Amino acid sequence: MQASAFVFIAVALVGAQGTCDPEIINKIKTSWNGNPPTNIIQKLTGKITWLTTPSYYSNYSDDISCAQTTVDSTGAAKDFVYLGDTNAPSETDYQLQENEKGILQWEDESSVLSNNMYVVYQTDNVLAYFQCQSTTSDSYEPYAGMAAVNIKDGDLDSSDALKADLQTGSEALNKLGLRPLEGLYTDCKF
Repeated sequence: MQASAFVFIAVALVGAQGTCDPEIINKIKTSWNGNPPTNIIQKLTGKITWLTTPSYYSNYSDDISCAQTTVDSTGAAKDFVYLGDTNAPSETDYQLQENEKGILQWEDESSVLSNNMYVVYQTDNVLAYFQCQSTTSDSYEPYAGMAAVNIKDGDLDSSDALKADLQTGSEALNKLGLRPLEGLYTDCKF
């Protein structure tokens, strides 16, 4: 399955504190108009298919055949990233927390880097977000991204409702001056 219908443009976003640029965060929070997204984990429960290359995989984006995450109702998450023609994914487990409305947080496996995902747009099947770290290594760049949630095989190509929802999410990012990183070729098994 190909997500070529969605062209994503990469931009470098530079942060002042870690990689969570206060100006970008203020724009996102202002866009919520006093109503930040709530029950984020509940809406993400199931399977997330990432349509944007995370910055820490940007050097391998051409090699990624599928990037998905499963999330349960407690926020327990597991990433599955398939590189190249391998049948065995790279797997990472972590715990999502929704300590503040509109923001998901988790720590990497070493508990050194604190990740923040600011929800810009969310429906039952689409997530547009900005991800950054409050502490960071030199190799991490913040990024905006898009994901599809609990979709069926073929939906990315054939569902007009999903395409419209993805377009609305992309427009929400654009209004804030955020552009998702490079789009992924998506060959996931739904």
